[in-house]
Amino acid sequence: MRTRLSFLTITSLLLGLFSISPVANSLNTNLEIQAITDSNSGEVRLTFNSKIARASVRSYSITATPNTPNAASYSKTFTRKVSGYVLQRVTALTPGTDYKFRVSIRTTNNRVINSADFNFYTRSIKPTTPVITRAFETDSDEAVVYFDAPANDGQTPVLYYTAVATPGGATGTTLQQGSGSITISGLTKSTTYTFTITAHNINGTSVESKPSLPVTTLANKIIRVAPASSSGGSTLAAPAFTLSRNAETRTVGITNAGYSITPSGGTIDSYTITPALPAGLTFSSSTGLISGIPTETKTAITYTITATNATGSASNTLRLRVTGDLGDVGPGGGRIFYYSAAGFSCGPTRAATCKYLEVAPNGWNGGADSAVTWAQAPFSSNLPENRLNLSTLLGYGSQNTKAIIDQGNTNVASSAAAFARSYSATVEGVNVNDWFLPSEDELLSLYSQRVAVAIQFSGGGIHYWSSSSNNNENGKYVHVASAPLGTASGALKTTAYYVRPIRAF
Repeated sequence: MRTRLSFLTITSLLLGLFSISPVANSLNTNLEIQAITDSNSGEVRLTFNSKIARASVRSYSITATPNTPNAASYSKTFTRKVSGYVLQRVTALTPGTDYKFRVSIRTTNNRVINSADFNFYTRSIKPTTPVITRAFETDSDEAVVYFDAPANDGQTPVLYYTAVATPGGATGTTLQQGSGSITISGLTKSTTYTFTITAHNINGTSVESKPSLPVTTLANKIIRVAPASSSGGSTLAAPAFTLSRNAETRTVGITNAGYSITPSGGTIDSYTITPALPAGLTFSSSTGLISGIPTETKTAITYTITATNATGSASNTLRLRVTGDLGDVGPGGGRIFYYSAAGFSCGPTRAATCKYLEVAPNGWNGGADSAVTWAQAPFSSNLPENRLNLSTLLGYGSQNTKAIIDQGNTNVASSAAAFARSYSATVEGVNVNDWFLPSEDELLSLYSQRVAVAIQFSGGGIHYWSSSSNNNENGKYVHVASAPLGTASGALKTTAYYVRPIRAF
């Protein structure tokens, strides 16, 4: 349970803090966690008080251990001499999770002093925005909107979705957590509509989705005819249906949003699929949909889905593959080199949640990796594009890349970020173009897995750029073929080093 305590006497030391938690029972009064407060999503600010003499401190560390399975943990050591009240930002936590925090100080004589544990529940958040995948008219007064669930439900289940028609404002609602469809009734015949959709959890409503493509309702009402009976009557039409997509990639250990089915003929009695699905996936004979969490990887296989009724049958094909192991081919055609069961924040604004990183394949740019400068030359500390101090942490590569490009580094011949962003790959008919220049930690992770995922770095005695920087002049790079191997250093942003794009999913 989250509890709070206001510390008016130390307001000046706790800038921006509110809703403060009380002190847990402490066994060591020389080192106490005083307060923890939510900051941004997955981020808190922790204040501790150390009565240990500053000169005796070698370093301090903060750990956050989740009491919830599969949530992200945190552990970081800071090599600073501190004493008194210290405010520290703790990031990359899982929203909606009960954590146990601890502060430890290592003294100059290697003695470790621990604070008492401090329990804190990070707040859950609103879901991110769902995505409309398709909308079409089903009658003169009705339409159906298909959607994919939000990438992040805010660490609390989605309760329902609402679709709204423009013009007119007619609405439809469906009570479910995952992807699906919403039927909107009460529309006007021969009228062109667009639709938006929002997701709702206990914390509120997501940002409204982008509008669907325009849909025009039918000019006349469809007359529904019942199937033939033994005493005569209308003949049941043969089944017909379409899939929302004919190729998809699923990932081991993850529930992916799959295709949807749109019937367009006679009532379907049942569905079948051949051949057998990968382990962990199941097929519904009543809905024709695949569900479950795959437990084995599979290369792409073409499956046949058949719908049957008393009059006949109809079939469609689905090309399905399952990926997920380190070294497997990822959805972008690269090689998977990192996996986190708890997930991590990702994307240009870090609003999405990803579990995997994949690297562009060997020869991604038609040959060996190319060397370009970090920022546009000639270098000047007065140029705004060089005034960047970008995070080294995992999950920040896409955001860093966008920041570099937004500062004017758009030339692929002189900007490592623009060069990485320019890469795209077409996989199973889908163009994948969300590649970026890795952060320092992402690049170090790739280097550590280079043998396992069969990634070849170019040449000898060279270095690779990351999207991280530590001051106006220097970008961060990783040694891949010269001592000290597998470590990061800084160099002038006008230096030409090599580039290998990655992406998160």
